[in-house]
Formats: sequence, C-alpha cells, structure tokens
Amino acid sequence: MQEHLIRHLSRSAQRFAVMEGVHGGQIVIVERGGRVWALTPATRIESAFWTNPAALEQDAWNIGGDRTWISPELDYFNDRANRYRVPPELDPGDWSMTANAGEPFVKLEQDCTLHHRPSGKEIRIHLEKQLMTIPNPLLTNTSTAYVELAGIGYIGYEVRQRMTVSPLLPGEGCQPTPSQTAAGYCGLWSIMQVPAGGTAIVPTWGSTKPLVMFGNDRQIEVDAHPSGICLPYRGSHLYKLSFDALQSTGRFGYIRRLNERESNLVVRQFSVYPADLYADYPPGDTNCRGLCTQFFYDGGQLGGFGELEYHTPAVPIGTHSFTSDRSQLYYFTGETGRIHALASLMLGIRVSVT
Repeated sequence: MQEHLIRHLSRSAQRFAVMEGVHGGQIVIVERGGRVWALTPATRIESAFWTNPAALEQDAWNIGGDRTWISPELDYFNDRANRYRVPPELDPGDWSMTANAGEPFVKLEQDCTLHHRPSGKEIRIHLEKQLMTIPNPLLTNTSTAYVELAGIGYIGYEVRQRMTVSPLLPGEGCQPTPSQTAAGYCGLWSIMQVPAGGTAIVPTWGSTKPLVMFGNDRQIEVDAHPSGICLPYRGSHLYKLSFDALQSTGRFGYIRRLNERESNLVVRQFSVYPADLYADYPPGDTNCRGLCTQFFYDGGQLGGFGELEYHTPAVPIGTHSFTSDRSQLYYFTGETGRIHALASLMLGIRVSVT
C-alpha cells in the first residue's frame, strides 16, 4: 500500500516526506492539503487511513488522510450564495513543508484568507503544524497489565498545531473599528478519515446520546454502552453525530478487521476544556454550541469512508488571537483477539469479536 501511494505522489509531482516510526514503519506527509496521508507499521501494509489517490490527478481536495480544517463549519464552508463549498484557500491551500534530514519532525505551515459568512468579513489565518513520531505507549507505561499486548504492531505520531487569526483591515497600521471587525469565532478542527467497514469506539463521561447533526436517526446503527457508544461504519445511510465538551473524554478510536485473523485499531488522544467555547453548531441552530467530537459516515456515497473528528476551543476573530493544540495518534495491528483486548484497555468499551 505504501509504495503504491508513493508512486501516485511521484507521478502527480506532489511534494511529500516520509518519516520512519520509532519502532519501524512509515508516516507519509503530503504538502498539498498539509496532511498525514498514510500510516503503516513495520508489520503490515495497510494504512490506518482512507486515501483517494485519484483526487490528486483531479486536483480535488478530498485525498484522504488526517487533515486540519477550521470551524465553525457553516461559517466558513458556505459561500456568499449559502452553498456548501470547501474553501480552496484552506484545502488544498498553499501549504509549505519543511523536512530536514536528521531532524525528528516535519513542519507544515500556510497563510490564507477566509470569508466569514455571518459577518461578511474576511479574516487572515496563519496555520502551523509540527509532526513527530512517538513510541508505543504500551512500552512507556510498563505496568504488568500491558506486557502481553506490547508485541502488537505499532506506529504513532504527535501533532502540534498553532493558529493565528487576524482581522483583515483596509490598510496596514489601521486600528479596527466595530464596523470593520467581524463578530464571530474560529477554532482548529482535526479530521481523520478511515476506510468504511469498521467500528468507531467513542468513550463518553456517563451514558449519553449523541446529537444528530444530519441524517435519519432511525437509520443510524448505534450500539450504546454505559460509558460510550460504538458506531459501525457500514450501510448506505449518510450521517454525522456529535458529542459536546462535557461528554467528550479526549480519546476515541476505530477498529476494523483486516482478514480472518487480524484487525487494526487507531486511537486518537487530545485535550478537552468544557468551560471553553466550542463554536461549531448543527444546521439551523446557531445557539447550539459546545460541540467537541464528531463522527461522520458517508454511507458509501462519497468513496466509502468515515471520519473521526475533534474541535478545539474557539478564539474571537474580531481581534488578533491565537490558539494551539497537541494530539497524539496511535495505530496498532495484530491478531484480532489481542486488538480487541487493547481496544477495551485504551477505550473502556468491549467490542464483540465478529
């Protein structure tokens, strides 16, 4: 899989970097769209992510992988005619990648100007991402409870992000007036795309129901647990669900069977701050704030993928502001029974082995 994807990148003249994992394996980072595109441990060829190489040749944004967008979605992704549109200034954007031999990280950054639809104002955003490999958490936490699972195939990385927001004024050195600045918010939005056919595992604080952002809730398969839910990404129904910052634990995962004997598990770790403002909201309800984690399934209509997403607290866009974020992603592959035991250990929910 990795060689196949790298050939696509080379053929389409895309700039990319390959990082070696702490325990072997490879991480492929693509300058276009500023994203991690493939993640494979030394023991397997399957990437953690859904990828769409055809989009490279079509100059389309949706190439797959692990990306960073900006929220609230409906404030920046609806154009002046109120039609949904991924702003090309953001994705694929104009990212610049720095990958120096001998350095343990890859840096991505870009500047872009986005239209804030509710206010009609423009804002300037500077995004920085730093990616580095990280060791297996089962080896850095040496309790005997984890020893028997430490031999599972693994690769992982950390993402450190920073966003600076500036109101776009008529001239440099001008002081903003209320009529010139936008009243609104902007937050970082991290989105991991995974192949359909697996199950999203979503721990929550207590037993709670997700908010249906869109889709027919009667057709959404939800396996409820005392401390979270499982969402099988299968079937033909497109939907998106969300949990707010009071419900979100700062960790979620996705488990998928690879063959008769083996499965994989990808887990994301991030920070949640319930007292801060999470600005994303569902269609038709701008007063519904606080949404932190979100789970999208395309119903097989957009290429056969699901998404596991989280937002950061938002900052105001009417003045110079900045925010930062740090997350880690762990990818495991191995014998199905051991992967399910690991999912139960890391996510607190036991998924049945089928």
